[in-house]
Amino acid sequence: MDDELMDDDVLFDAMDSRMHAMPEIDKPMRIEQPKAETYAPASNGPDVKDGVYMEQILNLTHQVGQLKASAAEFTAARVQSAAELSTLRQQLDRQESASKHLKQMLKNISDKYTALQIEHKSTKELADERRLHLTSTQERVIALEAQVEAHDAQREQWATLQIAHEALRLELLQVTSERDAWQSQVQHLEGVEAANEQLRSDAATIALEHELARKRSHHIIKELRKSLAEERARPPPSPVVISTPLAVKCIYVAEPIDSAADVVSEFALRIEGLLQANALLSERLRFSEENTRLLATDLEKKRLLLSHLTHTAMTEDVDDMHVLAKAMHSERLETANTLLQALLRENAALKARAPLAPLALSEAPAPPTHYRAM
Repeated sequence: MDDELMDDDVLFDAMDSRMHAMPEIDKPMRIEQPKAETYAPASNGPDVKDGVYMEQILNLTHQVGQLKASAAEFTAARVQSAAELSTLRQQLDRQESASKHLKQMLKNISDKYTALQIEHKSTKELADERRLHLTSTQERVIALEAQVEAHDAQREQWATLQIAHEALRLELLQVTSERDAWQSQVQHLEGVEAANEQLRSDAATIALEHELARKRSHHIIKELRKSLAEERARPPPSPVVISTPLAVKCIYVAEPIDSAADVVSEFALRIEGLLQANALLSERLRFSEENTRLLATDLEKKRLLLSHLTHTAMTEDVDDMHVLAKAMHSERLETANTLLQALLRENAALKARAPLAPLALSEAPAPPTHYRAM
């Protein structure tokens, strides 16, 4: 394609050089024809005719010379015209070949133009397609930039969340340690509650034994009063011996019957004091058991409430979480301390009142043995 363009340029340069080198064609020369002169016969004499003839001959000779010169000029002009015609024919041939070449060039240019149009059309379609792709790419870039900005904002939020998560993890470790401490306290309280249940069971057993002892003591007092009345109604025997099945050892009375009756009366008074002390202890024991039961019920309610608050408390404020945890911890400690102090006070009161009884609890025998001895 570049070679054809080079040939076309060379051809146009050659044609321009030929057009400049071609000589200008002279205008056709006009050959003047001699005018025909008419000779009229002279009326004069022979001298006149000879002069006329000579003049005519001279004119003819002059005309012949002019004709010869004109013929020579015409011949030269014809030769020049032939040369110019040959040159023009050569130029025409060259121009025809140039026109053919130009036609071929025009055809090539037309083909090239058609190809360029097709290529331009395909290029335009490709450009439109790329323009659409570029537009969609720009829109996608804008969307991606918006996503990047959103991701940057989320990254900042994520960093803040990570810091908050780390703080929450540390707080969770602290709360876990506090929970373990609370669980140990709860286990201790459960042990205390089990001990309280054991104390309640022992207190119920002691109360039952005291009730049985009270009934037996009342029955014994009635029997003793009846025996005392019978003894007072009888004549006084010399010795008074308590049978072995009724006592561990025999009591020998060397005094009169009145002294024996005083002994029995004193013994009955001591038994009544013992029954009163037992009744007082039973009342205190019942009150202590009721107080312990109420405290245990209150503790259980508070424990359930704290457990419910622990499982259902939903807050996002860290200060509220700390306040709630401290409140639950203080409430549990206060409840546990209150229960322990109440139990310790009741136990101390029972231990303090036990030696005031007619028989100390630590020294008292088993109830059946004691009543059998009486």
